Amino acid sequence: MIRFCFAAPMIAMLTLGVVSVAVADPAPTENHMQVGVDSYGWKEYSANGTGGVSESGSLLSLGDGWDDLRRIDSGPIYGADGNIYFGRVNYSGYSQNLQTGTQTPLSSTANYYGLHVAGLGGYRFARDLIGLDLFGGGVLDFWNRSIANATDANGTPTSGYTEDYTILDLKFGTGLFQEMGSWSYRFEIGAKYPIYILEHVNLYDGLNLSPGKKASAFAKLNFELGPEFRNHFGLILSYDSYRFSPSALKMLTNGGVPVTDQNGNPLYGYQPESDQDVYRISLAYYFR
Repeated sequence: MIRFCFAAPMIAMLTLGVVSVAVADPAPTENHMQVGVDSYGWKEYSANGTGGVSESGSLLSLGDGWDDLRRIDSGPIYGADGNIYFGRVNYSGYSQNLQTGTQTPLSSTANYYGLHVAGLGGYRFARDLIGLDLFGGGVLDFWNRSIANATDANGTPTSGYTEDYTILDLKFGTGLFQEMGSWSYRFEIGAKYPIYILEHVNLYDGLNLSPGKKASAFAKLNFELGPEFRNHFGLILSYDSYRFSPSALKMLTNGGVPVTDQNGNPLYGYQPESDQDVYRISLAYYFR
């Protein structure tokens, strides 16, 4: 009986509550899951600037994310996303006889698996359902590359090895957003700069290398194919990259003893100048 006495006030409170939510709704948050295919490319350059090692192929990507990037009014924007990727690509390079230094053309494969985690924060300047975004953030990238055993052009069996990369980046960019009611799009472009790079090469005792830091570009075009207040699909086209200058030389050791060539000279390893380019197309599903 007491509930019936409070029925009218409760209706008024619920009505006010609905109005309050409607006012705040221009800044929704969404979760999304995505599956994509990467077109992966890696290029290393010899000391004279000519081509050295190259890799190319497709990788599978699985990811998740959360953000408020579909808000239609001015205000703060934020988000976080991550993905794992894996697959096998073609490797074109050289085998090297460590005793003589002789290099022989080599075709093989390289297995990859990796993790990418990124976060952003910024501000949207919006008017008439169109927004201009300014943002910054951070990126953690980790990947493992395992070059398979193969036979070089002379028919000599070669042994592969693995490399692990761990990189922390700062990124900055700008974006353009437009809400179309039944769908929306957002385009972003920017640059990132690594503040920490560690490359571990699993060869003899192992080498810890630090490729030189250089700025690189990224871009993304995101279509959400449905209204923001309903679950819907999306299409994401993206580009990411790295640019590395050569690392410093590190002595190669085996059991703590320097590895030498046939003349007794110690051998040193380094990471040459390298470029990485990744193009991705993903199908996403958005839900609140």
